[in-house]
Amino acid sequence: MGHILSAVTDLADRLAGLGWVADLRVVGSLATGDYVPGVSDLDLVALTDGPVGQVRQEVLTGLHRELDDGTPRGWNWGAWMSTCGGWPT
Repeated sequence: MGHILSAVTDLADRLAGLGWVADLRVVGSLATGDYVPGVSDLDLVALTDGPVGQVRQEVLTGLHRELDDGTPRGWNWGAWMSTCGGWPT
């Protein structure tokens, strides 16, 4: 599981470096402790500080492609984007 946490940390650092991603949330089976390598998907939610227009979408698509070519190659990433002022309560 250490390689998964390392990949998530790498992604979080890269998103933080963009300057417009406010938070990254781990949801689903990894967050609840039910993750099964090779079976479960990896669900992550990036919260942005504003709309994800064409330029931001291209940046995120490029980042996703880079990640697919790295350590997480072959993983089942679940990618969502949400624009909001904070995490809903």
